[in-house]
Amino acid sequence: MDQRAIGPAGDPAGAYHQIRALRRRERTWRAGLLVLAFAVVGLAAATIVVSVEHRHHSSASSPAGTSTSSSSSSTSIGPSGAGPVITALVPSFGSAGQTITIDGSGLFSADGHVVARFNGQVAPTACPSGNSCTATVPAGSSGSATVTVSTDSGTSNGLTFTYQ
Repeated sequence: MDQRAIGPAGDPAGAYHQIRALRRRERTWRAGLLVLAFAVVGLAAATIVVSVEHRHHSSASSPAGTSTSSSSSSTSIGPSGAGPVITALVPSFGSAGQTITIDGSGLFSADGHVVARFNGQVAPTACPSGNSCTATVPAGSSGSATVTVSTDSGTSNGLTFTYQ
């Protein structure tokens, strides 16, 4: 018997076994690519942003009777992290029309809308970085105003600006 004729008759060079080995490798590659595809899809699904909303309802009495008020706050947890935080107003006093610098963190917004407010009054605002904004002090009464910054992540803490 001829030792070379291991495969089907007429295949003395072993081409049959070579083809079978290639098919096994092909199946191994397919399985590996399938596992890789599932891993990529799994990682993409893991990058979701979680939004947590908390509502608080309270009742308050007024001289005319009882009224109900509610407040709502929303916190987003995701790439942007926490909402804006103001650490300093420079200067913290001045007059209407003056430009001040607002220092802090999270002073950016994915939608591009960053707004500074003085006692709720909108002030022209520009934020060249996430740590610093400039705002033009709006006309206001004498005394002081609470300055806040609002972004798509929420509204900051308030710091006091004193009108002179």
